[in-house]
Amino acid sequence: MDSLFIAHARKAGGQQLLASHLTEVGEIAAIHAEKIDAKKAGQLIGLLHDFGKFSEDFQTYIKSATGIMNPDED
Repeated sequence: MDSLFIAHARKAGGQQLLASHLTEVGEIAAIHAEKIDAKKAGQLIGLLHDFGKFSEDFQTYIKSATGIMNPDED
């Protein structure tokens, strides 16, 4: 499997890499959690919320579902 992990992919809208997705969600979660004095916890939760998408099974699923790869050929 290649080193590019995908979080979201859309045929018309391209793809979002997992590392940038988790970082962005972590930043947003930190902002919201800061309202209850839990900024660092919010950031951590945001960073971990899609951690399972690093699995080879999910990457195969998302790449084959969006036509990035053909599981019968790749």
